Amino acid sequence: MSIVPVPDFSIPVEKQAQNPKSMQKLLLVEDDRVNQMLSRKMLLKAGFEVDVANDGLEAKKLLACNLYHLVITDIKTPNMDGYALTKHIRDTECLRNLPVIAVSAYPSSIEKQKALEAGMNEYIAKPYGMHELVETIKLFL
Repeated sequence: MSIVPVPDFSIPVEKQAQNPKSMQKLLLVEDDRVNQMLSRKMLLKAGFEVDVANDGLEAKKLLACNLYHLVITDIKTPNMDGYALTKHIRDTECLRNLPVIAVSAYPSSIEKQKALEAGMNEYIAKPYGMHELVETIKLFL
């Protein structure tokens, strides 16, 4: 039996990298390799532990066997998009309250409203910077 560490939410994000026991684990769902690399680099620099899934199906498998504090998902991914992934998360008892941040290359108020109505907690338009990404994450952790 393994012991899963309980995150210490009282430690500011900037200090997370200094205290690995409190490191918050995020799941990044992104099909574009360049976006994966850039987003992962920003998240690691901010002190988060990051797993990457290429699409919703990979994310679903990772969610089944890992504890995550937050999911960042591209809305449009192959095989299973961000909307279907969020539906799965909201329909799964142990994942229901997991924060989901949508990212999209289509910056529009209609797209944002659609994401929020689908159960996503927040929406960020691409391209986004580290400050915007980390500040959005901090709303939920």
